[in-house]
Order: sequence, then C-alpha cells, then structure tokens
Amino acid sequence: MRSVWTIARRELNATFATPIGWVCLGALLVMTGLFFAWMLGLYAETTIQAAYSPWDDPINVNDYLVVPFFGNWAVILLFVCPALTMRQLAEERRSGSLELLLTSPVSATQIVLGKFLASWVLVCLLVTLSIMPVAWTVSGLGDLDWATVWCGLGGAFLLGAGYVALAQLVSALSSHQLLAFLLGALVLGLLWVLRLLVDVL
Repeated sequence: MRSVWTIARRELNATFATPIGWVCLGALLVMTGLFFAWMLGLYAETTIQAAYSPWDDPINVNDYLVVPFFGNWAVILLFVCPALTMRQLAEERRSGSLELLLTSPVSATQIVLGKFLASWVLVCLLVTLSIMPVAWTVSGLGDLDWATVWCGLGGAFLLGAGYVALAQLVSALSSHQLLAFLLGALVLGLLWVLRLLVDVL
C-alpha cells in the first residue's frame, strides 16, 4: 500500500510542479464560476417574473441552481478525466519511462492503483473547489438543502472514479496522449449518450 501512495504522490507532484497544472486548475474554476454566474442571472430573472405573477410557485434555489450545476459538472467530467489521465500511461509508454517503472520493485497493479488514486484525488479537489463556493453562495439566497449538496458531492466523487478508471484504461491502450484524450472523451461521451437514450426509451 505504501508503494501506491508513493506513486500517487509522485503523480500529484508532477501535476503541480509546473505552472501548467495550476493554470489548468484556475481556468477550470474560472469557467465553472462564469457558468454559475450565468445560471445566477437566469435565476434572478425567473425570480422577478415569479414575484409579479400570482400564479407561479415560489422559486426553489435547490431545483434552479444546485441540481443543474451538479448535472453540468457531470458533463464537464467527460473531458476533465481524459485530460488528467491521458499522459499517465500513453505518454510514459511513448517516452520509454513505462518500461523503467515496470522494472522497479512494484507490481503493475500498484502502478495502476497509484496513478488512478492521483487522478481521482485531483477530480475530487476540482469538484469540491467549484461546488462548495456555489453552495455557500446559494445558501445566502434561500433555504439550501445541504443534504442535496453532500449527496451530490458523493455522487460526483463516485462518477469521477468511474470516469477516471475508463479514461485510464483508454490511456493504457493508446500510444499517444492526444489520442488517449480523444478516445477517452469519445468513450465517456458515448456512455453519456447511451444513458440519455435509456431515459428517453
């Protein structure tokens, strides 16, 4: 188990050792913040219209802000997870460092688990940093159902784990990190479309 944590820590350090990791993290948080600001504007317009209409029901912040925000994060993860995992195995195979890692005194299972853990921790960090400020903001607008927030966070963590596992599998089967990203996003996108088709049918 110590080897798994060592590999995961190595991957996390590699991600934030260069400005690229921090820039990507900041860009994603800014993007989700702008999206929430757009949702907040729609919520304000709907609230004003409901205030002047005697027939409309009161606006629920959980239904109009929290739940849609979680739903859109599920779509964002379709691209975030392949981006995080694309270089883990594909790039190491291309550069030849994978063979060196496989000759070290750790098993292939420990290598895969360590890389999976690092990507999953990053996904959980991104989701938490983007959703908690939204939850605190929404709590000032109305009666926020914190149970929805915690359940949504747990669901996002589990969904991220599944996405990371599939994207890592694609990375292991690919020879280039860009190809790993494109195929990973394609596979996850197809699964998302299949889920929508099941809901329709």
